[in-house]
Amino acid sequence: MSLRVVHVLLILASISLSAFFGTWCLKNYGFHSDPLMVILGYLSLSSSGGLVFYLIYFIRKTKGFGLLTPSIVTGK
Repeated sequence: MSLRVVHVLLILASISLSAFFGTWCLKNYGFHSDPLMVILGYLSLSSSGGLVFYLIYFIRKTKGFGLLTPSIVTGK
């Protein structure tokens, strides 16, 4: 697996965890009425949106590298 694929997978994991935490904070606000939950929720959701733009930028920038480049090149 290439470094590019690992980077894309880590960005996708970060997007999903940030979105999950943001929705959890906003749903949890109804139970505790803590304004910090709203602030953390919106910050987390906006950071997941920023990570989506970064993922698109990264995929476009590394378009020519290919999806799976072998890490060990064997020659004849």
